[in-house]
Amino acid sequence: MQWIEKISGAATLLLKQLQIALGAKIVIAINDDICLAPIVASDADTLVSYLNSPEIMRNSLSHSGEYTRSDAMRWISIANAHEDLFKPTRDFAIRKLDSGKMIGAVNLLMKESSYNRHLAELGYWIGEEYWGNGYMTDTIGAFTTWTFENLPVKKIVATTFEENTASARVLEKNGYEQEGFLKENIYKSGIYIDCKLYGLTRTHHENLNRNQNI
Repeated sequence: MQWIEKISGAATLLLKQLQIALGAKIVIAINDDICLAPIVASDADTLVSYLNSPEIMRNSLSHSGEYTRSDAMRWISIANAHEDLFKPTRDFAIRKLDSGKMIGAVNLLMKESSYNRHLAELGYWIGEEYWGNGYMTDTIGAFTTWTFENLPVKKIVATTFEENTASARVLEKNGYEQEGFLKENIYKSGIYIDCKLYGLTRTHHENLNRNQNI
């Protein structure tokens, strides 16, 4: 169990109970309402419901067609196979502390080539009913800190569609800077889509935290 942000005693108890219920090696506290924990088989129907949302589908870089239960079970199987910290990917469900309900997810893909194995690529989404309340911003902040403190990563990168200003703002609030503009970078639903490339180095992240603590 790991705490990134300070949480209340009641939230700490809920976090411990959820960790036991899931049989999780790692749970990451975000705030008094949510945490990061493993994705499990019982999340399959929730994944299907969320990822077939037109809005989430429209902003997803990875899929555009119907998301089936078979797709969900395949992802859960891959996520569980990579539970070891040093596997190429790390997948976490964003969960409500009081109910354990999955409301979103974050994903980290570790690069493996000799020239870029210091990099990791960040992905994330959250259910529409939780948009606009700061959950995603808090989650990316905590997950970024956890990544730099626990994994051999020197830099995290993330890509957003040009029109997805909310996703870009989540990154910017956590110190990520736009490093590039990728024209016609994604082919989806019959069109080519421009993207923004964001990045955050370990050094810059540490400097931001140091300045906040002064």
